[in-house]
Amino acid sequence: MKIGIENKIKYAGLIVFLVTAYFSIGHHQSDEHYQILEFAQYKLGHINGNDLPWEFHEKMRPSMQPWIAFLSIKCLNFIKITNPFTITILFRMVSALFLWLAITSLSKVICEKYFPEKKWSVFFYCCALLLWFVPYTSVRFSSENYSAAFLLFGLYFLLREHKSYWSFFCIGALFGLSVLFRYQLGIAIFGIFLWLFFKAGITIPKLIPLFVSFLVIIAVGVYLDYLFYNELVFTSFNYLKLNLIEGKSSNFGTSPWWYYLFNFLLFAIPPISLILLVSFPIGIWKLKIAFSPGALSHFYLFIS
Repeated sequence: MKIGIENKIKYAGLIVFLVTAYFSIGHHQSDEHYQILEFAQYKLGHINGNDLPWEFHEKMRPSMQPWIAFLSIKCLNFIKITNPFTITILFRMVSALFLWLAITSLSKVICEKYFPEKKWSVFFYCCALLLWFVPYTSVRFSSENYSAAFLLFGLYFLLREHKSYWSFFCIGALFGLSVLFRYQLGIAIFGIFLWLFFKAGITIPKLIPLFVSFLVIIAVGVYLDYLFYNELVFTSFNYLKLNLIEGKSSNFGTSPWWYYLFNFLLFAIPPISLILLVSFPIGIWKLKIAFSPGALSHFYLFIS
């Protein structure tokens, strides 16, 4: 059976992701270690709670990912895998597979809808998988990665052809998991909900299972936090209160709005960064045309 060029790029991307995961060292951002792995070590009884960072004592971090790390380490220890370096490599390997699957799944739907010409679909796959910073960041066992992966899976099922209420139930669950891994994704999820209700014209009966599953997952997150902190806490509220109302995050420095533009141009490496920065508004313009009122009515018929 002949393998298409898109599939060749996909599998090449998988190899790059796994190789990157194996040869990566340490963590990219300190939260990946101190707010996930050390939280898990606390539950394993290897670290005293007094030695954990201030976020633990403020009860503002969701416990979903520390619980995953806790259970994974327990299982690995049971089969005699106790070397912490081996365990972190396995975490990166799983993260690489998970992000690769999320990226390729959504890319397939996007290419079918918006890039039917092979030359553009090939180019899209290359950009989605093989730009140097994609595999580098995708192998991290971080809340940013897992929240993004669940968001991508939710969008994947949203854009696919589906006709049942069960599909919307699954989408709501995936969006809920995205928020549980990183609360900031709630802004993106809220935007999607508004788009579904006001632009896509989805009826309320269709949205009910989506909202129900979303709220069920959020409730599960509250219960897991209760088990982790040994008291009923609302970590999302604590996070919002400390960082936005009390301005705790400002203690770590503030930057102007153009900070990300400058850093993107610098760290994504010219000329790649220049091409991507110019392509971004062009892509928004293209999608605006794709989601014109006529296209939106077609999308509504497509998923009804």
